This record gives sequence, C-alpha cells and structure tokens, in this order.
Amino acid sequence: MDLISPPHPNHNCIAAGKSSLVYALDERRVLKKYFAEGIDVECQVFSRLGPHPNVVRLLEIENNGLILERGQPLQNVIRNSEAENVTTDIEQKVRWIQQAAVALQHIHNKGIIHADVGVPNMILVNHWLKFIDFEGSSVDGHEATSCYQWFSYRVCTPAISTQTDIFAFGCAMYEIITGRPPHYDLETSPNRMCDVRQRYSEGKFPVLKGIPLREVIQGCWIGIYNCMDDVIHALQDHVLVNQESNRLRDIQYESMQAQFDQIF
Repeated sequence: MDLISPPHPNHNCIAAGKSSLVYALDERRVLKKYFAEGIDVECQVFSRLGPHPNVVRLLEIENNGLILERGQPLQNVIRNSEAENVTTDIEQKVRWIQQAAVALQHIHNKGIIHADVGVPNMILVNHWLKFIDFEGSSVDGHEATSCYQWFSYRVCTPAISTQTDIFAFGCAMYEIITGRPPHYDLETSPNRMCDVRQRYSEGKFPVLKGIPLREVIQGCWIGIYNCMDDVIHALQDHVLVNQESNRLRDIQYESMQAQFDQIF
C-alpha cells in the first residue's frame, strides 16, 4: 500500500506528523501509517505501557501501520470553546489535568520519556483524557526523535529528560486552564523559538496571578518537582484545599441563611 495515499478513497487524512499520517477509518478508529521507522518505537512503547485508561488504545497492528482508538483532539475542544465563548468549568479542566498527570507518571515509570508533552498530543475519548503519539519517544535512555512545541521547552542538559517532560506538562496545564499556550503573544512571530527561549533563560514566565493551579504550574516551570509523583501529590493537595474551602463556604452560607430566616 502506498503510504502517501489513503487506505481507502473514503478515508480522510486527519493529522500529519514528521513520520506518519493519520487516517479516519470510522467514528471510533484511526489508522496511523508511517513513512519511516517510527512504528518500531511506537510498538515498543505500547508493549511497554500495556493497557492504561489514560493512554490511547492500540487495537491492531498491520503492515507499516497501527489502528488506534479515535478521540476528540483536546486542543480543538479547548479552542472551539474559546471561539464559541463556551465555558468549560474549572472542575472538568482539573480532572483532565489529573488524568494527564497519571498518564505521564505511568509513562515515566515504564522508562519512557514522551519528549513531546503537550495539548496537541492529548485526546478525549468519552470525556476521558488520553495521551497519544509515541513514535519519537525515548525508551530506556535512547535518543528521542521528537521535539517539544516552541513554547514547551527550556534549554537544559540533558536535552530530553523527565524534567523536560514535567516542564512541558506545566505548559500543557497552562493551556488547558487558560485556553492559550504560554507566551501566545509570540505565536505568529517568525523568531518565536529564539524569543521564547530568551524569555525562559531570563526567568520570564507568563503571569499566573488569578489562574487556578498556579502554584503547580509554576512548580513545573521552576523545577521543584523531581518526578510526576510530586506533581500528582501537589494536584491532590489543591483539590483537597478547594473541597475544604467549598465546604466552609457552604457552612457560612447556611449560617447566614439561618440568621436571615430568624430575622424574617
């Protein structure tokens, strides 16, 4: 089969990567066809990860291609909501972030660095977030062939590590919460990669005042978390604090309502 041509005239190409094309087979499945040897790495990753609720499911392996479950691109969901002025409640966004954190924890625990952590590599299947795209990942310290998005990388040594994945995860959190990537003002700049790296080297990050999960996002950016376990614990602490805050607000409201009823 010609890798450039669709597997069937009615199968449209819905995504393209550096070494593959993704075709829609039906509402539940896609076919990922490879130009190069990325299929070997991706098959190795799927074998290593096994089934996981927050990793896209591998359904079948065929000649130079993988059949995977299909989902809604998270980036499309976020940006369409912004364009249509539809608000996604913060509780839902926090759930997505928690699910993404659990996925990345599992990926790292299996000796894999994703190397392209970001909202474009997350999908929703029945409102459940899943990671995709492992063809350029690093397995057991081998060289990664993927690269992060222009705003998701801060120059460091080694170039690819759990720490660079965690930094990029902070950028993904920011985009999920705000609907825009960090430093989106540079999005159309021809020198955006150089400009954003200069900002990061000078310690210039987006203002987080008033943004939910800002402490966790900042922690990912400045490197206070050693692993995704730490990130997950920080997210859990945030949820518990919010639940307690909501409980206290409910108690206060009920008390005020009781006083109001007594007066009238």
